[in-house]
Amino acid sequence: MNLGKQGLLKQQEAGGGPGMGLALVYFGDIALDWGDYAEAHIRYSEGLALMWQTGDRWHLLHALAGFSIMKAQVGPAEAAARLFGAQAAARATTGHQIPPRYRDSFDAAMVKLRAMLGGEAFSRFWAEGMALELEEAVPEALES
Repeated sequence: MNLGKQGLLKQQEAGGGPGMGLALVYFGDIALDWGDYAEAHIRYSEGLALMWQTGDRWHLLHALAGFSIMKAQVGPAEAAARLFGAQAAARATTGHQIPPRYRDSFDAAMVKLRAMLGGEAFSRFWAEGMALELEEAVPEALES
């Protein structure tokens, strides 16, 4: 068994919590890096849900960055653009920055979404996302 899976099992044995949510997000990151968007979606969703339940808002924003990049790859583009906007609003109020590991992919995903939707539609969906509170954006992301 690899070390990552051992760590996840240890987190499960300890009752889950924020550490388990972060471990799931890291598995999502690995799947995203490998282009396995179905697996990334599963892991990010599990991690986001756990972080949401435990109230870990700081790491939740980290997880949303990876989730958004994945969402830009699989769609729907409108939902991805709203999620990017919601993150921008949350980062503006919390001071949270895009994690360095995501910066290039994050920027590339936004360029892709602008190209797919067109500048006007992207701006509209981004603004809709900016108007969302995390309490609205996270469930929306998990449902889409």
